[in-house]
Amino acid sequence: MLLDSIKAPCVADLVRRLEERLPPLEPKGAADTEIQQALDSTPLERLFEGESIVSEDFARAVQSGLYLWNDCLDASHKLSQKIETETGSYWHAVMHRREPDYSNSKHWWRRVGEHPLFPEVRASALRVLSNAESGWGLETRKRLEASDGWLPFDFVDWCEACATGRLAEARPILEQIQLEEIKRLMAYSYRRAVR
Repeated sequence: MLLDSIKAPCVADLVRRLEERLPPLEPKGAADTEIQQALDSTPLERLFEGESIVSEDFARAVQSGLYLWNDCLDASHKLSQKIETETGSYWHAVMHRREPDYSNSKHWWRRVGEHPLFPEVRASALRVLSNAESGWGLETRKRLEASDGWLPFDFVDWCEACATGRLAEARPILEQIQLEEIKRLMAYSYRRAVR
């Protein structure tokens, strides 16, 4: 599985607890207060106990991602805005997309540029859309198939259209794609955080 490479017991436990939930596009607060309290009270070194941290930026990206996955947007934001890498900007862009602050999310997507994870996100989005036979799902699948890569700005627009009711039927698909994106970004960040 995608997240099986996470070996630090604390991170692995939190990921297991979050893995199957479908994070909403616009969360209203922490999904699980116990997870939030665990993250609030666990220093970075203890979070990664059992592993050697080789990149504090990526370790903080994992921490930011765990908060984000648990819908703790403020805590995620405080961490991601201090990570001046394309991956820190990625977490930051997703946080603003979920806030929702769509124009600010696009600002951070411009800072991300072409992230190495985009081909994986595009492939996972195509898998989610593979059964779409009509309407928005089919159009979106065709658009992604015709593109060279992931379309993060379009995804922001789709989320905004969903939030304003113009694309309400797409919510389950968008939330599933978002979950796949978060899982991949978490695995990517973790692999680069530890030895």
